[in-house]
Amino acid sequence: MKVQEMNESLEEYLKNLTTSELSARTREKYHNDILRFLAFCGEKTFIDKETVMKYKQYLLRQYKVSIVNSYLISLNRYLSCINHAGCTVKTIRTQRKTGLENVLNREEYARLLELRRS
Repeated sequence: MKVQEMNESLEEYLKNLTTSELSARTREKYHNDILRFLAFCGEKTFIDKETVMKYKQYLLRQYKVSIVNSYLISLNRYLSCINHAGCTVKTIRTQRKTGLENVLNREEYARLLELRRS
């Protein structure tokens, strides 16, 4: 896919977002995310999956996983819309911490009971 094709189809994509009833802030975010990707591509004239994978690695060095996933979701949605789903990349999977980090210990529980009694 050529960068020029991406630039040309961007306005049409933004119109599609409007008809999808997305909020103005969401449309603006998607637009900015796609422009960020195009800026990353720079002078490159052809974009393939490898380029998108390099972009993903670049983002991972710069941002938290949640931000990277947000950028990738915007880009993937755009690539799918312009019939280049073969260039999409997977988002980063994260595991939620499970545990009892915010649980009172016995001393804190006893102190809480004393405060309640008084």
